[in-house]
Amino acid sequence: MNIVVIADENYASQSSATLMSFLENNRNERNDIYYITTGISEQSRLKLEEFCKLYNAFFHYILFDEQVLSPYDGLGYWSKYTFMKLFIPILLPYDVNK
Repeated sequence: MNIVVIADENYASQSSATLMSFLENNRNERNDIYYITTGISEQSRLKLEEFCKLYNAFFHYILFDEQVLSPYDGLGYWSKYTFMKLFIPILLPYDVNK
């Protein structure tokens, strides 16, 4: 399965809890985790990579340029990070269809 996580450093530990729940319940699947972020610490990134390895999941780190989000900052009630979802189709590999 292909899973997309969008998070920054403030949500890195919570996203690992989310991934643990998902991976625990999908051990028999091929799991590709696409982690889209404007940046997390090297320590957080390594922890997530190691965690995914424990479950034989493939961890794909995608660093997103925060400047692209500046037009969305303060738009409506949403965080500019909410709008990162709009870029998923161009950030993931072409062969990812779900």
